[in-house]
Amino acid sequence: MRSAGCVAFACAFAWLVMACQFERPTDVLPVDAADGDANLSGVRIGPLAGGWVRIDEATTIVVSFERDPAFDGPVTLSLGAPVPTGLTADPVIVPPGQANGELVLRAGSAAGAQLGPQADLWVVATTSQGTTTAKMDILVAGRPGMVDERYGVVGVVAMPVADAGGFVRQGDRLVVAGGDRLWRWTSEGALDSSFGSAGELVPVFNRMSATGRVFVAGLATGRLLLVGNGIGEVAGRSDVFLQRVTMDGQLDPTYIESFDVQAVDTFTVSAVAVGPGDSIFVAGLAWQAGENAVVVRKFDDRGQLDASFGQAGAISLDYGTSHNPPTVAVAADGGIIVAAMDSSSLVHLSRWTAAGAPVTSFGSAGEVLVNDMLSPQQTFPSLEYLSARNGADIWIAGMYTLSAPLNAEGVLVRATSNGALDPAFGTNGVWSVMRGDADTIMSVVELGDGSLLVAGGTAPALGGQLSGRLYHLSASGQPILDFGPAGAVDVDFPFLPAGFAYADPSQRSWYLGGYSAGRLAVTRVWY
Repeated sequence: MRSAGCVAFACAFAWLVMACQFERPTDVLPVDAADGDANLSGVRIGPLAGGWVRIDEATTIVVSFERDPAFDGPVTLSLGAPVPTGLTADPVIVPPGQANGELVLRAGSAAGAQLGPQADLWVVATTSQGTTTAKMDILVAGRPGMVDERYGVVGVVAMPVADAGGFVRQGDRLVVAGGDRLWRWTSEGALDSSFGSAGELVPVFNRMSATGRVFVAGLATGRLLLVGNGIGEVAGRSDVFLQRVTMDGQLDPTYIESFDVQAVDTFTVSAVAVGPGDSIFVAGLAWQAGENAVVVRKFDDRGQLDASFGQAGAISLDYGTSHNPPTVAVAADGGIIVAAMDSSSLVHLSRWTAAGAPVTSFGSAGEVLVNDMLSPQQTFPSLEYLSARNGADIWIAGMYTLSAPLNAEGVLVRATSNGALDPAFGTNGVWSVMRGDADTIMSVVELGDGSLLVAGGTAPALGGQLSGRLYHLSASGQPILDFGPAGAVDVDFPFLPAGFAYADPSQRSWYLGGYSAGRLAVTRVWY
């Protein structure tokens, strides 16, 4: 790199190794050669690979060329017409004896009109004998954290509900569950008319309560799994409903399971995860006599309760008289990891086999107390995120408070498969941030180079309105400083990330599920 925030793109001959590889094909056009053989300028530019530039940053392009044996004069490199709006580069004179030069390309705010779409950039080599021109493909990205206004309506798609039931990727489409219905959005942020009814599906479960909430998860077949709560066959009790949805958004009438929770007064679903063979894990709270317990049930790929799991198809965890809604993640071996918080703000992390037995090598007899991973002065008042990466590393995120002074710090914990803190990440397995008086971490995305995109929220004071904040960390949990000050940027419009995110490296963009103006929303921002 030539300077902080600059990305070097190498443009070399076909028989040389290029310093950077890009996905777009190269195109070499010697415009001064009528038959494609002559080279009237005395030089020929090597193939130019496509690349990215970013608004308000400089990008160094190394242009290599071949000299004819009879020519060793100076060569002026410059941009040729038409120059895309907002892109500039000062001409560079390459002295005799050299066969490459550097153009410093700058993208000003006017280049925003070309965000993402391919722009043709012409590089011209001028000598005393004539000119040679070659073309490269340029994509212009916005500043990190800047919303991509091409997506949806000014960068956001919003749904008329205030609670999320999950997000599922289907190729370049995104399915969102909120309230009692689903939507599928295209990569441009438009409702997909080929899904359900004009992009929306309202599933109908028998005895579904008026306040029912639908959760969605993706199946290996590409279909969708819906899980919801409803009114039970026995008055005062609740059902768990499972339903399958085809790729075009139609309910599968052959696949509906109404599971009456006979042993409890109410069972409230809080999380769904899909395991190998489309096995289904449903986590929630089971209420009886004013107390609740954490329960995880397992269903097979047909939607039938798997009685071989735990005790009659379920495991039950009781950490006291009251618990916050639990979450669940699937490990590589088909087992599960469960995270739950009790009324004392203690976060319990446990690991179970695919048969519902504790993994005794995990922590102490299958359980770890996340609070013990933090300092004695810290409590853990929120649990926002849980995932298992490749079945090895376990991510836990949320926020904890410091007893003195009173404020909140966002925290991301990476544990190993046996429940120990991973010392290779952050500070002894913990990365934390306190940029305001209240911060939290909501979601994590791992890029191909091992670095992490982390989404969270920040507020000027505890109890204040959270706004979105994004971070870029190295694989070892260190801030990447060319991603805004100290590796962090604020989302530049009212948006609070939730527990869903994924990256599209081909567009250098980041899709975030969350809330905007009190409504469930998805946005696309640059990273």
